[in-house]
Amino acid sequence: NYDSTLYILAKAIQKDSFMMALTGQIVVNQGNEMTIIPRLGNFEIELGDVSDLEDKFLRLRSFYQVTLPEAGWNTYKKIILKYKNQIIANK
Repeated sequence: NYDSTLYILAKAIQKDSFMMALTGQIVVNQGNEMTIIPRLGNFEIELGDVSDLEDKFLRLRSFYQVTLPEAGWNTYKKIILKYKNQIIANK
C-alpha cells in the first residue's frame, strides 16, 4: 500500500541524521518504488522498495564519502540502491 510504504521510508529517514539532511523530495512511482531527490547533487537516488533500508542508507553514505569526492558531484545522473549489496551509478 502506497501510504504505508511512504510512511516506512519517512520514519527510517527521520531516524538517520545523514538521510534527514540529504533528502529533498521522495517520489513514489506506480510500482511503489521509491526515489529520493537529494538536496545536494544533480542526480536521483533509486531505493526501490522499503526492504533493507538500513543497508541502503549505509551504502549511500559510503558512496557520498568515497565515490562522489573522487568522481565529482556532476558525474552521475542516477544512483541505484535497490539491488542487494550493490551500488549502481549511471552517468
